[in-house]
Amino acid sequence: MAELPLNDPRWTPMHVSIEKRKRRTGDLGLALLDTERLAASDKVRTMRRNRRTGEAKPVEASDWKDYFIGHVSPTSVIIYRQTDPDRHKTDEYGNLVAEPLVDWLFYEWQPDIDGLNSADAGRRPEKRKASGGAPRKFTAQQQQWLQNKYGRGLKAEPRLAKHEGAVEYVRGLAKTKYDIDAGRNTLLEHIIRPVLRAAKNNQ
Repeated sequence: MAELPLNDPRWTPMHVSIEKRKRRTGDLGLALLDTERLAASDKVRTMRRNRRTGEAKPVEASDWKDYFIGHVSPTSVIIYRQTDPDRHKTDEYGNLVAEPLVDWLFYEWQPDIDGLNSADAGRRPEKRKASGGAPRKFTAQQQQWLQNKYGRGLKAEPRLAKHEGAVEYVRGLAKTKYDIDAGRNTLLEHIIRPVLRAAKNNQ
């Protein structure tokens, strides 16, 4: 794709797009999932601007393998970077710490959004049905069961504190127990990190 002008007024703040997707899907979690997937697939191009300097930078689709949306407010979105390769900051378990990019505002290219809305709106429901749709969110009961199960596994096998092993372990539990194929970010944010925080507080 051609390089986009970063000072173009057609760049839409990401929190505005997320709010529209939330109204359309009826669920904030699905809106965030769709936003991350569209950016990672390059169907909707993104860029970021520094709050302090105004500097604008394009965000490549490949960058979204390390990014996830960590906080949404009516006026902004905070993106987290899964890894911190420059400083190699780690937690007490040796996991790379997700870094909040608080100095950066993220934007989406509105013409890409308009193109999806006009070209794909009629086909999207059928495509989701054929492919099984977006990964389901856990219910509160499912989330509690997975946290308890992971917590017991962690006590028996401390190596499960490492994100790589924990994700594989909990993903297997979710698939076996509930037939849910959960993504890495979902497992980390809703199952693994809460258990690790609780384990740390109880030390």
